[in-house]
Amino acid sequence: MKPNPGGYIRPKDVIGRDRVLKQIFRILERQSLVLTAERRMGKTCILKKMKAEAPATHLIVYHDLEGIKTPLEFSKLVFKDVEQFLSAKKRLTTKGRQVYEKLEGLEVKGLGKLPATAPQPWKELLTETIKDLQEHQDKPVIFLWDELPLMIQKIIQTDRESATELLDMLRYLRQMNSQIRMIYTGSIGLHNILSGLKESGYSNEPINDMYIFDLSPLSDKDADDLVLQLAEGEDIQLTSKEEMARKIAKAVDNIPYYIHHVMDHAFDLEEALDETGLNTIILRGLTQARDAWDMRHYHDRISDYYKPEQQITARYLLDIFSLSDHALSLNDLVNQLSAKTEKTDEEEVRVVLRLLLQDHYIYQDLDGKYCFQYTLIQKWWKLYRGL
Repeated sequence: MKPNPGGYIRPKDVIGRDRVLKQIFRILERQSLVLTAERRMGKTCILKKMKAEAPATHLIVYHDLEGIKTPLEFSKLVFKDVEQFLSAKKRLTTKGRQVYEKLEGLEVKGLGKLPATAPQPWKELLTETIKDLQEHQDKPVIFLWDELPLMIQKIIQTDRESATELLDMLRYLRQMNSQIRMIYTGSIGLHNILSGLKESGYSNEPINDMYIFDLSPLSDKDADDLVLQLAEGEDIQLTSKEEMARKIAKAVDNIPYYIHHVMDHAFDLEEALDETGLNTIILRGLTQARDAWDMRHYHDRISDYYKPEQQITARYLLDIFSLSDHALSLNDLVNQLSAKTEKTDEEEVRVVLRLLLQDHYIYQDLDGKYCFQYTLIQKWWKLYRGL
């Protein structure tokens, strides 16, 4: 295997996720799920491996929804995916097909945009499509929807009401169809999208029937194995092979994406990779102007999803965490934050800590104290903020 940071990883080359797949399929026996993790943890690789290696007892649909901008586009996509599971004869007689052809006829005649008071056609198409699937297919069907939060965000930009209606409709369809399962995931946390919707008056809980599955980095053994396979694939020499593999994996928190980056850089070395060379590779990766490791996302997304007053508190808290070599209590954080701001609201600190936990910046230990979840991001934050 060769390093391929950010590129397509073949399902058979996805290392160390067999147990995760077993856990996910076990959960899907009873309910749908939201697959959540920090960016670059391998969520998309998990979905593609699921599709490639799913048992014959299940029907799997995978789609990246990044390019979808309206509920109607989404409903048509689902309709076309479902039709592949129906016989040619059944396709001609389903209610979903009738609704789809009616919509196509409206668009051909230039009537695709119906009056605002008219019933939204995407709802009928989506509902009838899932009903057809339930009626004509006896196998469980799992929809793997990558970048669903990004799709919802795009819909919100033009029609906030339709975005909430789509989320509610998907929940309704899960409840009404026992053979249907859905997995949501994406580079944007769905909780960020829902928080914004709730601030504008949306009160429903569209994913409270779904299991929240947190995808962790690789185990030590699997991360070391990935390093060694990449080294072998590119004939990269490591000093003290197994020991160096562990140092490489540990330095990037066992995250596959960053392992690929490190080994890609290691290919250019003229000598065996040692600890000094590793530290140099990581520092270059964290400080390069073109940001090939996409680290500035961790700073910039705070402006996208946090309220203005929360942004200040969040960045100050992360500053404090980046300078600490141990976990900090709420009291520690409030005291240190008070030295940076004129007024510190303890309740506001609690709210922001919860946001930082949800966004995988930090974690809370069994003693209730907080610290950076990943040392690589902690190191980058300290460098980027000049601390």
